[in-house]
Amino acid sequence: MIAIKFFASFRDIVGRKGMDVEYRDEMKLGELLHDMCSASEPLDKACFEDGQLRDYVKLLVNGHNIAFLDGLETVLKDGDVIAVFPPVAGG
Repeated sequence: MIAIKFFASFRDIVGRKGMDVEYRDEMKLGELLHDMCSASEPLDKACFEDGQLRDYVKLLVNGHNIAFLDGLETVLKDGDVIAVFPPVAGG
């Protein structure tokens, strides 16, 4: 099982704090994200533009920013936790 946690506006779009997704061998983060977003047009619009992940969407796998992993090509393992963050601003 893979746990997905949603924060701030993504939590509002999805309507819940998180969800569990059945793990599949050789599953990549991009595949999981596309599958998840295909079920929700508002989530798809919030995450993707012209098929590309929006720059402001921050994804963490087990607390590590995917920018320092293999991006959407990151291979997931059973038990991984994915966090989905919208843009963060403050001062």
